[in-house]
Amino acid sequence: MARFDLLMQRYGYAVAEVVDGVCQSCNMSVSTQMASAIEESNDIYVCENCGKYLVSFRKKEKADENKNEKEKKEEKPGKTRKSKATTAKKPRKK
Repeated sequence: MARFDLLMQRYGYAVAEVVDGVCQSCNMSVSTQMASAIEESNDIYVCENCGKYLVSFRKKEKADENKNEKEKKEEKPGKTRKSKATTAKKPRKK
């Protein structure tokens, strides 16, 4: 926790995303091996240049997709019916 607190004091944030193999804090490339490891595992990685903790942008997207899928499944316990007032046809103009 001391490292996290130090980074927060110094920069205001301690975590940086890795997008296409580039740390978004210092804009330096991380090794290909590290970039793929960040995406595939839950281990903690640190940028060799700026020292911030690294998270994968794709991992965040996957988490958001999973969250949206769960919400959709929870909303569909059964078919919902629209009231007749909302489905009534409007008369056509002649």
